[in-house]
Amino acid sequence: MRKFLNFCIIVAFFITACTSPKQMETSSLEQSENPDINEAVKTQEAKSTEEKVTMRSNKVAIVVSRDRYQSLEFNPVVDALIASDHEIIITSDILGEAKGTQESTTIDIAFANINTDELKAIVLIGGSNSLWDNEELHLILNQMNKEGKLVSAICYGSVTLAKAHVIGEGDIACWYNSSESDPVMESKGIVDSEKDVTIVGNIITGDGPNATEEFAQAIVDNLKTE
Repeated sequence: MRKFLNFCIIVAFFITACTSPKQMETSSLEQSENPDINEAVKTQEAKSTEEKVTMRSNKVAIVVSRDRYQSLEFNPVVDALIASDHEIIITSDILGEAKGTQESTTIDIAFANINTDELKAIVLIGGSNSLWDNEELHLILNQMNKEGKLVSAICYGSVTLAKAHVIGEGDIACWYNSSESDPVMESKGIVDSEKDVTIVGNIITGDGPNATEEFAQAIVDNLKTE
């Protein structure tokens, strides 16, 4: 009997020693079917995904004309966003240098390569009407608006919103009054709020250089609540 028991012990030892890693892995997987473990894994995965989305959505696109963007609007907006820990991306129709009324800046990305999934907001700086009819920009603005993200414009930038049909008949907005902008806004049925800054839903518009500080603060405050 003792010899038989010894034989059984030896056989059991060899079976354990010969168990493949694959079999052990399978056993571990079977154990992981525990609902509590699976729930913990799902929670961690969800947290990781949320962190990635948060990181990705910290970017704000600043739209400038390459021929004459308004520096008095550009600089305060950029400074306010950077101070509030947002990543700034300067964009226009093509890459290169954009000339402002007081300085120049470098375009980080062209409209054609913009991915709205990576953006938290978009800001149109005034100073030139060269982007009013840019179809690539119109598509970006409409997609951002469709996603419920912040779409903002100041001065002549508000006209681009109207031409892109982001704002339309009966909507209230701000824009810089001039012989060029007024006819366009009136033809689109936009109502002049006659205020420095107007906020309607996810859309913020500003009058012009005189309203830049308030406009920039409105953007920052809006992004804080998201």
